Amino acid sequence: CFGWSPYLAKEFMSNRGLLGRDYVNHYEDYWGAVTNRKHLDDMDWLANSVEYFVNGNRYVVTQLKLRLEVFKEAKVADAHAVFSVYASSLFSKISDADIPVEIIVAIMKNTAVSVKLDQWKLIVEKSEYYNNQFGGYSLYFVIEHQNHID
Repeated sequence: CFGWSPYLAKEFMSNRGLLGRDYVNHYEDYWGAVTNRKHLDDMDWLANSVEYFVNGNRYVVTQLKLRLEVFKEAKVADAHAVFSVYASSLFSKISDADIPVEIIVAIMKNTAVSVKLDQWKLIVEKSEYYNNQFGGYSLYFVIEHQNHID
């Protein structure tokens, strides 16, 4: 297996309300698709939200990425709990095994981790917003196929 079909991979999270858009060429041989942004509180458009990205080349997706955007510090624990469910759901699309516990722990504790598993690398990483007075950040769960090229 070299990766995933772009047309299947962009729909991996549709059961969670993240609907994939067209798989398009961004530059050179770098292709990708993104879903809609799903707010975790339907009543608040500035609420924490989740998005899903697929990246690869013209023929195959080699990176699956979920992003949690945190804007509301008061709801951080709930956002991380929901995000761990989304991460487990995405992992279930590529493996019959349970998601490694260290991934869930990293998501819940908001810490970085990288786990090599078969032909995949599973990554949790955090990116704080530059000059953000409200303390917002993005938390990523990434599945990279061994054939992924940055």
